[in-house]
Amino acid sequence: MKVLLIFLSIWSCVFWDPLLQQEYVSEPAERAEKEFRTWLTTPKVQDVVQERKLAGSYLFTVILDAKGKVQTVFADENPEQNLVAQQNEVARLIRTFKCSIHLKNEQKIKFKPAFNL
Repeated sequence: MKVLLIFLSIWSCVFWDPLLQQEYVSEPAERAEKEFRTWLTTPKVQDVVQERKLAGSYLFTVILDAKGKVQTVFADENPEQNLVAQQNEVARLIRTFKCSIHLKNEQKIKFKPAFNL
């Protein structure tokens, strides 16, 4: 029995796929930002951007709750000093983002995406 367990443990170490391991151990903030960037390119978001005529470079601090919903959005200093009204519109748009990551209660994810519209 011990020989079988040793063989299985060695076999699993040899054949462990490092690409799968990377996805499994990646940080929640990195995964949330990746999902956010994918979300920005969806047709629904692009329609809102065109409808509201949003353009420019933006830097925000986004805090997600344990269920992946946006809890807080802060507009950081932006390179182009966009109008406050445009920043508020982008912040409203960001508040509709929902991440698929779920954490333990009371945990939060914080990330700072910089992006152009």
